[in-house]
Amino acid sequence: GNSDCITIPDYIKTIVNGVFMGCESIVNATVPNSVMNIGSETFSHCKNLVSVVLPDNITSIPARMFDNCKSLVNITIPETVKSIGEEAFNHCESLVEITLPDGITSINEKNFNNCTSLKKINIPDSVTSIGSRAFDNCDSLTNITLSKNLKDIGSLSFHDCENLVTITLPDSIKTIGYKAFSYCDNLNT
Repeated sequence: GNSDCITIPDYIKTIVNGVFMGCESIVNATVPNSVMNIGSETFSHCKNLVSVVLPDNITSIPARMFDNCKSLVNITIPETVKSIGEEAFNHCESLVEITLPDGITSINEKNFNNCTSLKKINIPDSVTSIGSRAFDNCDSLTNITLSKNLKDIGSLSFHDCENLVTITLPDSIKTIGYKAFSYCDNLNT
């Protein structure tokens, strides 16, 4: 139909890869607690998707789940999530704030790449690595507090975060990748 809201029935247990990919009419989506497995690219390219409610028992956000969801503003990542796949929030240009649950051990490649409105994100102390281009071109990010246990910062991970002013590197850091902070014009450290 022409409904702008998708509510998945509560008897569904698995959502396969790309099931709503490119559905431009979806504005709001609710995934029920019955869903245990979600495939990659589920809502990829749903450019008018504004709000999503996820099941409170999932353990991962799959790769490219919200890739290119340019209108996404409201999402809560459940406390049970331990991993976020590559490019999960790539090009979510309207996302202003996101809270990552304790227990996530890595922020993967391009997780928040081109999230140009992102102003606030926490990096839980469980995170030990930040992948390449994880926060590339996050123009609105002005400061970020890194995990006290962070060991590795990937290449280009904060590239072109032109408004990033402060970042404190913890003593646990072992490697900082190629051009990790390149074109961070206002960075004072």
